[in-house]
Amino acid sequence: MLIVFVLAAVVTVIAGMAMEVLLPAGLPDAVVNAIFAPLTLATLGLTTVAWVAARHRGAVRRLVGRRPRLGDALVGLGAGVLGVVVITAGVGLAIALVLDLLGRDIPAVQQHLRDAARDPQTAPILVFSALVVAPIAEELFFRGFVFPALVKRVGLWAGIVLSALIFGFVHLNQTEDLLGGALLLARLVPLGMLFAWLYHWRGTLVIPIIVHAVFNAASVALLLTGLGQG
Repeated sequence: MLIVFVLAAVVTVIAGMAMEVLLPAGLPDAVVNAIFAPLTLATLGLTTVAWVAARHRGAVRRLVGRRPRLGDALVGLGAGVLGVVVITAGVGLAIALVLDLLGRDIPAVQQHLRDAARDPQTAPILVFSALVVAPIAEELFFRGFVFPALVKRVGLWAGIVLSALIFGFVHLNQTEDLLGGALLLARLVPLGMLFAWLYHWRGTLVIPIIVHAVFNAASVALLLTGLGQG
């Protein structure tokens, strides 16, 4: 698992260097940085597929699970809406109430995403990255690759929890302080557990991809309207 992540990081650096050469001169730094985000995610997904294909013949099909059916899309949409209500609204409200009782303000997290959402040049890139690239690439790695490997070693429920923790901790670069990181984990770990359980239950990666896209769509909508906290 770690090898794939490191390989993806190396390929991302190489791709980033090539991107700087190929992109038109004079592009604003914000646009270049915004493009780098989906590039990093795409590299992670492609590296995962390439690693599995190289080491295990025919295993790429198992990576994504069984062939999806129409009902899977409906399950994904329903679970996505439920995830938004319970995790974004429910957990977010509970966190806000606890912090209010403690006399603390909600810290800013994912500041770069809020900045990208406010910029008309980078907002379309953010939307494409969050709704298309991130759900596919992250589900391929975290649920298609990491989760089954953990299940083989530690069992189903420990695998669900551990894969969700890894998913959450990888995103901690989106915050700058301890409290912000804790709040981010409070949202992302339950979400990662939901993704993994759905993948195990239904046997296809399409469902967590759809749920992931719905959750990200809600988060981006909050950012674009200026209501999101991260």
